[in-house]
Amino acid sequence: MSDSSSETQRDLWNRVRARLKTAVGEDVFTSWFARLELEEIVEDTVHLSAPTRFLCSWVQSNYAERIVETFRNDVPEVARLQVTMRVNGQARPRLAPVAEAVSEAPVAESAAPPPLPPPPRRVSFAKPPRAMPCPAAPSTRA
Repeated sequence: MSDSSSETQRDLWNRVRARLKTAVGEDVFTSWFARLELEEIVEDTVHLSAPTRFLCSWVQSNYAERIVETFRNDVPEVARLQVTMRVNGQARPRLAPVAEAVSEAPVAESAAPPPLPPPPRRVSFAKPPRAMPCPAAPSTRA
């Protein structure tokens, strides 16, 4: 993406965010929209990212229509919203549409797919940690 294109998308996202804040109010905006980031617009789909799975799900389920309508003020062809979770500050890379992938791939050569990233590191305990018992309440009997 060129600098001017990224600047244009940043300006677009700032305008959309300002309209959303006006429409839903400061508290709702801060709760549900402030941590969203515009990743890209591809064809008729706006791709946003969020820092948590819950936020992705909530925004997609409850605010997708409102976000799409707000984008349509500037980009009339927008029809869909995709919200993905950012991992380590990065959203999943977009998969190229089939038509683009076929037209860019050389016909005579077959390229191997890129290697998969390593699985996330998991931490486990041999024994579950013990819960501390609650202290007994002082007796009120005299």
